[in-house]
Order: sequence, then C-alpha cells, then structure tokens
Amino acid sequence: MRGKFSFRKKDDRRLSIRTKWILFICTTTFVALIGTVIFMQISIGNVLKKDNLSSNKVTAKSASEQISLNLKGYENSLKQLSGVVSNEINNRDSVIGIEKLLQTVKKNDSTIISAYYMDGKTGKLHISPYADFKQDVHETRTYKTLTKTPKVTWMDVYKDKISGKIMTSVVIPVTINGKMVGALGYDIDLTTIGASRRKIEKYTENNLVILDSQGFVVSAFIENSDGKNMNPEKSGTVEGVSDLISNRENFNSQYDWVSRVYKKDSMPPLDVDLNKKGYNGQVTTIPDLNWKVVSLTPKDIFSSKMNDIKQTGIISIIIGLIIGALCAYYLSGMLKKIILNIQEVLKRTSSGDLTTELSIPSRDELGDLAKSYNEMLAGMRQLIFKVKNNVVSVETTTNGVNTIASENNVAIAEVSQSIEQIAMGASAQSNQIENGLHTIKELSLEIDLLLEQSNMVEKEMQEASTQVRVGEEQVEGLKTSYKNIEVSLTIGSLIPIYLWYYDF
Repeated sequence: MRGKFSFRKKDDRRLSIRTKWILFICTTTFVALIGTVIFMQISIGNVLKKDNLSSNKVTAKSASEQISLNLKGYENSLKQLSGVVSNEINNRDSVIGIEKLLQTVKKNDSTIISAYYMDGKTGKLHISPYADFKQDVHETRTYKTLTKTPKVTWMDVYKDKISGKIMTSVVIPVTINGKMVGALGYDIDLTTIGASRRKIEKYTENNLVILDSQGFVVSAFIENSDGKNMNPEKSGTVEGVSDLISNRENFNSQYDWVSRVYKKDSMPPLDVDLNKKGYNGQVTTIPDLNWKVVSLTPKDIFSSKMNDIKQTGIISIIIGLIIGALCAYYLSGMLKKIILNIQEVLKRTSSGDLTTELSIPSRDELGDLAKSYNEMLAGMRQLIFKVKNNVVSVETTTNGVNTIASENNVAIAEVSQSIEQIAMGASAQSNQIENGLHTIKELSLEIDLLLEQSNMVEKEMQEASTQVRVGEEQVEGLKTSYKNIEVSLTIGSLIPIYLWYYDF
C-alpha cells in the first residue's frame, strides 16, 4: 500500500450494500410473514373447525329443543282435549259432543290436518274433517301401540290412506277410572315442522335434517325429501314410504351413516356427502321420541373462510414486503452515508491528514467505531509529537558533542605548541635531557591517546543519532584526559624553572 490505502476499482458485477440490505430485509420479512400466515391459517383453521363443530352442536340442540317445544304444544293440547272428552263420555256419553270438540280444534289450528277420536267401545273413527274410515280402529297400528303403552305417543312418518299425504301423528289414550276407553289424535302435516326448521336455518349457516325414530325424513333441507326414507336398514319396511335415492347401491353407500346414527347413543362429528356436496355435522336426539336432528355445515363455507384468510395473508405479505423494502431502503441509505463518510476520512488519513476525525453521532457500534478511530488518531498525533521532540533532543546532544570535540581539537593544538616549545627548551638544556626525554615520551603517549580519542569522537559523531549515550560517556573520558594533559602541561612548564634553579 506504500503508506496509503489501496481501493479496488469499481466492479460492475458487485451488489451495492443498499441492494444487499433491501434483499436481506425483504427476504427476512417474507420468510417471517410466510411463517406467520401459515401458522395463522393452521391456527384459524383449527379454530374454525372447532367453531363449526360447536355451531353444529348448538344448532342441532337448539333445533331439537325448538321442535320438542312445538311438539309439546300438540301434546298439551291433546292432554287438555283428553280431559274434556273423558268428562263428556263420563257425563253424557255423547259422540256428537266429541265431534264438535274435534271440529273446534281443527278450526283453531290450521297446522293440524285432522283431529280424530278412536272409540274403543264401537271401534269407529270420529274425525274432523269427516272421512269415511271403514276399518275397525282396534286393528290399526296406532290403537295397538297405545294399548301396549298407554301414554302420549308420536307415531313415525307414514302415508295417510285417506288423504294420501305423508304425515306424522300424536295420540293419547282416553281413560275413565284408569281404564282406556278410546284414543285422541292429531294428524300433523310435516310442512309445519319444516317451517320451524327453515326458521332456525335462517339465522345460521347450518342445514338441518329431522328424522323420526326409524330414519324417515320428517323435514330436511334436501329438496323433495320430506316423508322419504334415509335409513338403508329400513328400506321398504313401511308401505308408501320410498327411499331417498332409488338406486339401492348408491343409497346404501351414501347414507350408511344414518344407520350408524340409530345404533349408537352418541356419534362423533359427521363427514358426509349429500348430492355431491360435502358437509360436516353433529347429531342430537329429541328426548322421549328418539327423533334425530342432524345439523350439517357445507364444507365450502369453511373453504370460503379459509380462502378469505389466505387472501388476507397474501395482502399482509405484500404490505409487509413493501414496508420492509421501505425500511431497508431508508436504513441502507443511512448506512451507505456512514460508510462513505468513513471512506472519505480514511482517504484523508492515508494522505497524511491526522486532524480530520470521524463524525457518527449514533449511539451504537458505529458510534463506538468512530470514537475508537478518533482515539487512534489522537494517539498517532501524540506519538509523532514525541518522536519530533526526541529528534530535537538528539540534534541538541549531537551539537554539544561537536562543540566538545572542537574544544578538544583546540586543546590538542595548544598541547602541540607547548610540546614544540618544550622541545626547543630541551635542546638548550642538554643537562636535563634524560628527564626531558622521559617526560616527552609520556607526553607523546598522552598526545597519541588524545589523537586516538579525537578520531574516535569524530567517528562516534557520525553515529550520534543512535548512540548518544555512548557519546556522553566518551565526552566524560575526554574531560578526564584533558585534566591529565593539564597536569602534564603544568609539570612540563615547571621543568625549565627547575633546571634554571639547578644551574643557578
């Protein structure tokens, strides 16, 4: 890099950090939203299934209670009529009075097809409106049933021989002194119960099927099904009651669940197909009648709700991606601005500018990075200042050493001059030649030592920048040598005086 940062040339194939951030955040958001939507669909799907089951249970129970309440109305009416008829028979034994009562009941309640009295004494049937019934009532299924169980009884769906209508009947025994003397009954058109069924269906998404104790349709949402058989096991057992589907094989396979309904006291949730349409359902029983109320919810309603949830999830994903992309664009823009700022400061630093600092005001890792970088620049400036001071100190020391060396040269020159003078004095004073030669020899040794030390000083001056401490030690040595020279010079100057004194 040679003191500067090297920056790569722009590569057209690279992705900018903004693009990477947008892709990363959008991908993360997409995955998170997909996971959330799937989880919500599964959770809401389970909730909707439970809600459908609960709704079916509530609807079936409500329908059974409503139908039971309607039927109770007929039962209560029969009980009251039975009491009046018992009094009429006990007091007057008048058939005419009973017929008038039946006419009044029929007139006041249009839902009753006919009101009748089975006379146990004569075996005749008194009915309003009038019909020619020639069979002895003792031979009828209704009278035989009441003889075995003398209580209010609802008959199964059947086809009336007189009117040809599919209907059901409710009958009650007429007793005097605890003995059955006859029976009262109402023939009820199934459309009456159908009206109650439609009223319940109007306020729910459920469809109802009401079956009697054998599996014959009392009322159902299935078109043209009233009075027909839905139980494969009862197929062809009642005269005039046909199966809901004429094809026996299809009938058995499609409605086998009806047979299971009558075999078990409680049934798990139903999953059935009617007329090529799927349904989920629940079954309840009308008390004391063993009538079954089946509440069915079309599966396409559940599918429609799930599609709505799916569409909502897709819209949520799109909105989430848009928001994520906008956030990524904004955040990546801020990051790009910070990176460009860092890049610019690094360029200035590589160019030798140690004063321009990073300015990132955010209180996060980037702010910590800027703070650390600025501290590094401050440390570099202090280091450079310290190095500069050390260089100045070295230069000052070197200059001092040069001064000392110059002074040493001057001293050596003076010593040389003194030696010359001594040599001239020695030639004049031959008597002291031996002592002078000895002294001169010592002085020559000192001079050689001084010359050698001077050469060493000159050599060491060249290395003073790195060996300042060694130079200082040598200067101390020079000072010591210089003192020795002064002593020697003092001795040398005393010799002529001594010789003069001696001659004298």
